[in-house]
Amino acid sequence: MSIKIGDVARLAKVSVPTVSRVLNKNKYVSPELESRVLDAVKKLNYIPNDNARGLAAIKTKAVGLIVPFLNESSSSFINSCSTILEESGYDLMIGKSGRNVGTEIELLDIQLSMLVSGIILISPICSRKTISILKKQDIPVVFAYDKAPVLGFHTRIFDNKKAAFTLVSAIPDIGIRRVLILSGPADDYINYSRIGGCRQALAKTHNFKLWECDGTLEGGYKKTVEILKKEKPDVLVCLNDFMAIGALRAAHEFDIAVPGQMEVTGFEGTIYSGISSPPLTTVRFSDHLLGEESAQTIISLMEGQEAAKVKVLGFELIPEESCRLLKQGGESGNN
Repeated sequence: MSIKIGDVARLAKVSVPTVSRVLNKNKYVSPELESRVLDAVKKLNYIPNDNARGLAAIKTKAVGLIVPFLNESSSSFINSCSTILEESGYDLMIGKSGRNVGTEIELLDIQLSMLVSGIILISPICSRKTISILKKQDIPVVFAYDKAPVLGFHTRIFDNKKAAFTLVSAIPDIGIRRVLILSGPADDYINYSRIGGCRQALAKTHNFKLWECDGTLEGGYKKTVEILKKEKPDVLVCLNDFMAIGALRAAHEFDIAVPGQMEVTGFEGTIYSGISSPPLTTVRFSDHLLGEESAQTIISLMEGQEAAKVKVLGFELIPEESCRLLKQGGESGNN
């Protein structure tokens, strides 16, 4: 009985396209999967034919999307992405990395083995391994949210640094007030950019401190409790809305009036910023618009059309009760 490529795939416990990619040696496959495939080929004494080799060149009507988390922001992004892709006949294959480099690489390997025609990636850390894998592919890649254009990929992003600078600069008397910046992990490129904007706005004063937590509501609450046991800042700049809501809870438990005794800002403009007590002063990004832009870009590239390498979307300052601002209204970040 002749051995078929499907027999190799079953023994190696991988997909048929993955076997084909290993045999052709023209696409990235993780060392572990490659070893399993080659072991199966040897055990079965499989001799590939031209049809099996040709499978690696097949493209599907599917697009891979990898996000770090599933939350309100990513849900809006995913929904708008999916709508645009479906209208053009493409399916969306979604994976969640949890900000873990190993998981991100595993998800890339899975999506590439399924022969996706393009990949949209939100990668806060963006490891060298991820970049190396993507640069070996002959399919379009779009980075979303905030990624340095020097990586060489198409990017659809928000200018997080400019948005943070604009927000902090709009706080009255910022140069003579005690300011504390509460950020998520600084190894996250998005947080790094926002911290940079804050530092730029506060460059003429040394009267500020930077604290980090895990970026969640609970993390923001716990870190603010820790801070308030030591000191009370005049202004607490939280670099996402979830941390800011946690900070409001902590301030309430310490009987610190917001505003009045302390002012608090958020960042990102989620729906929760408007229903917190008090409502949060924040910077609003449109995740929905970013999803549309990313999907439209990947479609253009998959269909052989030209697309701008970098597009920066705008943001809007949202002044609310939690913190006074010198100026109101929108700020454009469009290029």
